[in-house]
Amino acid sequence: MLLLFTLAHAADCEIEPTANAIADLLNDATAAYQDLDIERFQARTDEVRTRLPCVSERLPTYVIARLHRTEGLRAFGDRLDWAGGAFAAARAIEPDYRFPKEMIPENHPVLDVYRAVGITPTKTEPVPRPAEGEVRIDGRAEAKRATDRPAVFQRFDATGDVAETAYLLPEMALPPYAVFVETPEPVLPEPTPVRAKPHRIPLIAATAATAVGAASLWGLSAASHGQFNDPTTPDAKLPGLQKRTNSATVSAGVLGGAALVLGATTVVTW
Repeated sequence: MLLLFTLAHAADCEIEPTANAIADLLNDATAAYQDLDIERFQARTDEVRTRLPCVSERLPTYVIARLHRTEGLRAFGDRLDWAGGAFAAARAIEPDYRFPKEMIPENHPVLDVYRAVGITPTKTEPVPRPAEGEVRIDGRAEAKRATDRPAVFQRFDATGDVAETAYLLPEMALPPYAVFVETPEPVLPEPTPVRAKPHRIPLIAATAATAVGAASLWGLSAASHGQFNDPTTPDAKLPGLQKRTNSATVSAGVLGGAALVLGATTVVTW
């Protein structure tokens, strides 16, 4: 059985059946089962397995549910342990479906197997995002796939065309495909904080003003000192000249120091 599915997945597709063509095969398989024509039922299910990988369209969920039910009936007849899983996959899509009584009578063992497996899967595996296009599990975009039951895998290319279709048995690996790899955002180095520099023009102006002031006061001090030392200067003016000279000298020194500090700041912050 596994070999049949594997060969079907690798089949060369000369004919690409539509979703309706698959549905017609499933309808005929169901009719054959109801007519107890087991040979025809097996032939139709084998034909579905052969043609499914070549399907040219997105399979509707109702066709997928019918496919799972048909595979469940086939697996039950072949005494395969995944029959209940196939029925559970169908019930997950169409939980209200009931087999017609003329097809499956009440108290038939198939009904016990049909209800045996819960809809919630017990084992799952992630479904990686493809590099382009999308992947659908049982007709839905899923991040995980139940591995305790069969599943219909379809992958579509960037234009939406079918790139691959497969019926996956329990525990069967996903078909290989190019996986999307997210490129991490580049980590930029932290910018070096830049110390805000004082505006240079005011510094230059302040430096020049204090220097000129210091020079003027120094000149005033020198003039007063010269007048103080002049022998012709009346004695009554000497105390005032001495006081003016000392004040101008001190003030010139203060302004000169300020000019030096402002000048140094201007150079350092240039």
